[in-house]
Amino acid sequence: MHLSTNYIPALYNDSFAGINSSIQVLDVSRNLITDIEEATFRNLKSLRILNLGANRLTVLHPHVFKNLTSLQCLRNKPLIYINFDKLGCKSRLNFYMAIGSSCTIFILMMTITLTYRYRWYGRYAWFLLRAKFNKYEIIREEEENPKMYDAFVAHNSHDSAWVIRQLLPQLERGDPPEFRLCLGERDFQPGAPIVDNIAESIYESRKTICVITRNFLESDWCRFEMQMATYRLFEEHVDCLIVVFLEQIPAQRLAKYHSLRRVMCRNTYLEWPEEPEARDLFWERLRAALRTHRPLDHEVNA
Repeated sequence: MHLSTNYIPALYNDSFAGINSSIQVLDVSRNLITDIEEATFRNLKSLRILNLGANRLTVLHPHVFKNLTSLQCLRNKPLIYINFDKLGCKSRLNFYMAIGSSCTIFILMMTITLTYRYRWYGRYAWFLLRAKFNKYEIIREEEENPKMYDAFVAHNSHDSAWVIRQLLPQLERGDPPEFRLCLGERDFQPGAPIVDNIAESIYESRKTICVITRNFLESDWCRFEMQMATYRLFEEHVDCLIVVFLEQIPAQRLAKYHSLRRVMCRNTYLEWPEEPEARDLFWERLRAALRTHRPLDHEVNA
């Protein structure tokens, strides 16, 4: 019996009453069926093939096929060629389990994605939580106390040559040195967690110099150092961040680094000049920035 494409909205208990019980094939596909009552097929005991495809069914009654002892093939949009022996009273439970599993997997994937994307915010939040129980809180509250360093130099290891050959000789010259700089490879405490080393170095320094290059932007640890320094700048209102661009980076490449762009809009940044004759002015501006401690306007930073 072929009843496809007839705009049938539902199948009721008496839909096939009086129909020859010897029917073996029933095609009700391509209709508008949303519901099938429990006893719809009770008289069709010889039915072998049932096609329910292209309808609007979402859930089937667990006993709707109870009397179809000869059914061999069931066709439906979400249930294609399902053996009748495997379709029992647990169909509704299986449906709910499938939906629950799908939702669980989706939530898990979103959690993993968000955790990875914002992992540095999480690490910094963990640091702030720990800071309530250790010396970091004291360091933040006692800004009038002398710092161990004038500046912490946040840079990528690929740019260490510039830091060692150019930055250190210019800023640490003299006896005693003009400025006391903190470098991770030289001054971090051996054996201590790297997060603790970064946090202590930043909070024990009056300033943080971020040497921005493509390598810096691609490094998770460098971005973490930048995040901590911008937190002090915008949230704690401490004039502590100096940004130095060691190379030209296209604006579209900087678009996704929101903290850096916010700093560039708020503060003047320095660019390493390619012309040797312009470098004396660069060093003087950097020294002036290290000596300056400007009070920040809270309303501007809010």
